[in-house]
Amino acid sequence: MKKQINKYSFGKYLEHLKIDINRKLPSDILEFSNKKYYSQSKKQLIKYKDMDLIHVIRALLKENETFRQREYAFLKRHYDLKNEVINLMQRGNSESNL
Repeated sequence: MKKQINKYSFGKYLEHLKIDINRKLPSDILEFSNKKYYSQSKKQLIKYKDMDLIHVIRALLKENETFRQREYAFLKRHYDLKNEVINLMQRGNSESNL
């Protein structure tokens, strides 16, 4: 049995939506649809509008998780440095009191 592939791209969805709502789509959505995403499985850049709608959602979820992990690492490093500076200042004050 051959695996069935969903060919309902994000671009097709936007085209149908434009017809359904009978007006222009927001420019930021059109700009986003033309941005590219690096597919690790295909090892190439793909425009969001050419991706299956489900894959667009998954890609955005993945990017969001990556962003959250980087943000956490950044904040952790910030607080670690802040605590290190506080400790150095406290040590400097206690040494000057001697």
